[in-house]
Amino acid sequence: MHEKRGSIKYLERYKQLNDFTGLRYQRNITPSDIDGVIDFGGNAFVFLEGKLIGAPAQIGQDILFKNLCDSIVKSGLQAIVIYYHHNEPPDKIINVSECDVFKKYWNGEFSDVKFITVSEAIEVVIGYWRRNNIQL
Repeated sequence: MHEKRGSIKYLERYKQLNDFTGLRYQRNITPSDIDGVIDFGGNAFVFLEGKLIGAPAQIGQDILFKNLCDSIVKSGLQAIVIYYHHNEPPDKIINVSECDVFKKYWNGEFSDVKFITVSEAIEVVIGYWRRNNIQL
């Protein structure tokens, strides 16, 4: 059976948690997860991070995404982080494309976002990159 692109491939494992307790490094650094990444042929990257409505983005994740995006952009490529929120209970699958964006990191700064879904935000960014001759 062919699976729909972007769907969960191993439904029985998608709830499995990773415990990073034993991975603590200088300055109390610990691993962070990223909810989604879109790689446009190594030329541009969209990072996706979901939060329950009302839950703020974590400072450590903000630092991670800032450093990651800034490093990518310094290398001559493109990157954006899109934070979205949802209100789904833990036993429901989140349809990320329809979630509302509440924050982004782009062009070296964080900013609040309102009234746009994840899929709409990605289309806006793709359009901007295409207008600026970024190969995708």
